[in-house]
Amino acid sequence: MQALSDEQLLLELRGSKAALAFRALYERFAKKLYKLAYQKTASTEIAEEIVQEVFVGLWEKRENLLIGNVENYLLSAVRYQVINHLRTVIAQRKFVEPQEQTQVLTQEAELPLTVEDLQNALEKSLEVLPEKTRQIFRMSRYEFLSHREIAQRLDLTEKSVEYHITQALRHLRTHLRDFLMVLILGYL
Repeated sequence: MQALSDEQLLLELRGSKAALAFRALYERFAKKLYKLAYQKTASTEIAEEIVQEVFVGLWEKRENLLIGNVENYLLSAVRYQVINHLRTVIAQRKFVEPQEQTQVLTQEAELPLTVEDLQNALEKSLEVLPEKTRQIFRMSRYEFLSHREIAQRLDLTEKSVEYHITQALRHLRTHLRDFLMVLILGYL
């Protein structure tokens, strides 16, 4: 099985040699996926869990997967698992007792990807938006104004406000792909 290409192994995942094909894919990519997960989380345990989740998902979905490039698919899956992990850390932080909060913040400070990094990336990405779109987005997400309130303040229609917010979100989705899940949690 080791001599087969990635695409051939994917086909075998659906056939009678699924277990062998899965093992070959695992042996081929596990170390690389672990390295990526470890770089993003700085935790051996979490990196191992993420790699396990990715391969469990691959096994469970093997019959219905439409994958063009196996390596890209697996690397993207790891990135999404890292984002899910960060989302969980952020959600837990909201409910941690104040005396425990210092410990959680210390652990999070060790993560290569921090909330501060996300905020900086968001601000840089917003700076390239047209002024009106940036202003409307900030009113919506930072001042928590409704579309109606923004429309009234800026003498616009609600549809126009929706358009600008849609444009801003489309831009952010494109420019902040790696941070998307964390941004959704924090800003939507």
